[in-house]
Amino acid sequence: MEKLLFCCLLSICSISLGRMSPIVFKELFKTVGHLNEVAKMDTNKLHSPQGAFQDCLLSVFKCFVNQSSLLEPVDHKNENDFNNMLLRLKSSHRYTNLTDTNPNCQSCNSYDLQPPKIFLRNFQLLLQRLNYLQNMKTTIAQPL
Repeated sequence: MEKLLFCCLLSICSISLGRMSPIVFKELFKTVGHLNEVAKMDTNKLHSPQGAFQDCLLSVFKCFVNQSSLLEPVDHKNENDFNNMLLRLKSSHRYTNLTDTNPNCQSCNSYDLQPPKIFLRNFQLLLQRLNYLQNMKTTIAQPL
């Protein structure tokens, strides 16, 4: 009986986590949009993955998150909000179910360096794609 209860509870948690991801990606999209408003755009260039990464989603996502920490706030007035946004990005990978299906994913340093504005735009494009892919998985997984 206990084993059955444990299995049911585990199944419910798994389903809940799978359905939570699109919300996470939408919120991250908004966070990156806000970073676009409060980050300096004339600072160092950042490694910015571009293109199709279907088999390296986790690596690409982590690259964007790690590179985001190199951004700087426009002024000290918004520094607290800015740091909270970066913290939200850093902790976000725990709430996603991303994986790398390719064992030979590129390292973050191998991607082209881009100015912050293009970097943030590419990050938002990835988040839109992840949201779309997660919505497709959720739709397919739902019983008719």
